Amino acid sequence: MVSKQLLPLVFAGGAMGTSLRYTIEILLGTLPQGQIIVTGFVNLLGAALLGFVSAHKFFSGPAKQNFWGVGFLGGFTTMSGLAVITAGADLGLSAAGPIYWLLVFVQLVIGFAAYRLGLIMAGGRTK
Repeated sequence: MVSKQLLPLVFAGGAMGTSLRYTIEILLGTLPQGQIIVTGFVNLLGAALLGFVSAHKFFSGPAKQNFWGVGFLGGFTTMSGLAVITAGADLGLSAAGPIYWLLVFVQLVIGFAAYRLGLIMAGGRTK
């Protein structure tokens, strides 16, 4: 649980992370299938960075963990965005629906691998 003293850090980090994701969506979202590509990219990058932030010595301590891990990367990544994209495909019941559900599953699996890669890159725990 986040203490009252750390809430402003979480809020500021979340605002910055969300703003960065939105900027990337503006820049790349107009490409064909850009929305799903951008969402996948930010989620996988965010998972790797969260692994890194979780294990690297520079990010130790509650203030840095809450700002970067909970706030910034929590705002940067968007599983709800992936859910909205899938819901836009008639909750995966349209002709393209199975592809969206496959993308959700693949993103979750690769996301765990990206998190582990971040841990390794930070020199942290790998078990």
